[in-house]
Amino acid sequence: MGSDTIDSDIRAKQKELDDAAADLAEAQTALGNFNATAPINGTVTSCTLTPGAEVKSGETVITISNNTNMVVEITVDDRNISFVQPGMTVDLTDYNGNTFLGTVSSIDMSIGDNSANGMTSYPVTLDVDNSAGTCWPASWLDYSVRG
Repeated sequence: MGSDTIDSDIRAKQKELDDAAADLAEAQTALGNFNATAPINGTVTSCTLTPGAEVKSGETVITISNNTNMVVEITVDDRNISFVQPGMTVDLTDYNGNTFLGTVSSIDMSIGDNSANGMTSYPVTLDVDNSAGTCWPASWLDYSVRG
């Protein structure tokens, strides 16, 4: 191998190194300029990002929920529904013993598919104060309606 060939190979490898260094600097600048800001205060409730994944424009990769006030649906059977009225207070407790206060906002008195084994259940919608942020969507809650 002649010195011209070696010099040419060295120059080619040096160009590859210089190009890679420029690409790295550009990527580091882009990363430094990256700043994702949510339009609301809240909690990240889902994230589909994985390290190294490419994100396409318009793709939803993070879901943020503001769960300060939540809407919770409970079911009340036909023996007790007559005691429940809009505006009543409901005490709720999750599996960790966290307690929440809810207010009955509506009662759906249509039977629909809520009847089984001779018993009818009615959906009751509550507005729940979750200012502590400890009530999670799809949680199981015990409830007690105040009289």
